[in-house]
Amino acid sequence: MKHKWYEYIIIFLLCVLLSPFFLFIMICWGISVPILALSNRKEYKRSHYFKDFKVPYSKAIANSEKYKFYNLYREKSFPIQYVKQTSNNYEFFIYEDIVYIFPDFDYLKYFEETKEWKCTYRKYSEEESYVDVETYIKSKSQLLDNEYLSFPIRIILERNYIPEIDLNNKELPDSLHIVRNYKTAFEPIDWEILAIIPQNETELYNMLQKTPNLRGSFELTASNMIKWEHNDLSLEITMDLINVNVKGQLINKNLMHWHPDDWEIYNEICDITKERNVLVIKKIMGTARVLYIGEKQSCPYTKKESSILYFFE
Repeated sequence: MKHKWYEYIIIFLLCVLLSPFFLFIMICWGISVPILALSNRKEYKRSHYFKDFKVPYSKAIANSEKYKFYNLYREKSFPIQYVKQTSNNYEFFIYEDIVYIFPDFDYLKYFEETKEWKCTYRKYSEEESYVDVETYIKSKSQLLDNEYLSFPIRIILERNYIPEIDLNNKELPDSLHIVRNYKTAFEPIDWEILAIIPQNETELYNMLQKTPNLRGSFELTASNMIKWEHNDLSLEITMDLINVNVKGQLINKNLMHWHPDDWEIYNEICDITKERNVLVIKKIMGTARVLYIGEKQSCPYTKKESSILYFFE
């Protein structure tokens, strides 16, 4: 369809009128990227991981599970032996005489025909490559120095590494240690909770009802929304979002990022409502942003800091 001459003029005028807006967005992006990078670098330099190992900053390390895990358990003074071998820089930890290694594959896939679990690579590619769990373990054991070869080895896996909705009636290798998330890696949890990924609000509600050490009260409404209340804080929960309200006023809309995994939203709710955890929300330029969710003893913020809008514990 051919456009008329005046339509081209309208399009040109719109581009001219909107160009300052686009320029403003580009300038803000150009400023924010290096500031954020500098902030991430400073945070890394303050971490236990950097102080103990002196590894230069890289985005890959700062985003890695091993980095997050090490800092978490150093803050807790948890009795683990974290090992970074000088021979090949391979990292793992030892707990109760077992070597735990971190996965470097994308996810764990179950093959019904052969009843096998396989480590799967290239999650976002049409082609996938597979390695059975025992072969994977053997390849990693070859990286261990001689002094650690006598220890049994397990892969420590967060539940979201396994896309299988229901793990019941599927035999798992002994070399897998499945956890809710790395923050709660050695806290006792009923396997019934880990076994099934909730597919709707009703299933999520039932899981939360079975989860121990959560404060407040959960209610499943007729509109299939989960409501949680404790003192003056309340949450509105669906499979896609968590809204945070204080004294009935919405202060944070959609705490989660867009399209969270079903297991991810369960984790977030547990972190907010768990006993001895805190939720810190700060007011920044007219908007409310969550600064911290986690254990109070590890929280870097206090109630008296400026611009703290809400400190829930």
